[in-house]
Amino acid sequence: MGRKHEDDYVTYTLVTTPATNDAPAETAKLKIKKFRGGSARDWLRWSGQFRTLARKKGWSDEQKAHNLVALIEGDLETEVEVAARDAVNGGQSFEQFFTAVTRRC
Repeated sequence: MGRKHEDDYVTYTLVTTPATNDAPAETAKLKIKKFRGGSARDWLRWSGQFRTLARKKGWSDEQKAHNLVALIEGDLETEVEVAARDAVNGGQSFEQFFTAVTRRC
């Protein structure tokens, strides 16, 4: 994987064991590829990976929305940003927002 493809992924750090007075925290790195479009099957596969990441990181609905917007590029980027803004203004949950994004894919 060359430098050209490094921008295709975002790396997150997960704390697997919290730090103690005697030992530093143990961590693991998790990479997720940015979503730049594709088939419905590609979206389902990617969205499953995103949901797994969000669960492992313990993100709130707001954190999920911010990270989702950051991880989508290309033709869907503007549509997802609009859906995020509409969700915030409409007081929607992340699941409602995610469903709206899925319909656009």
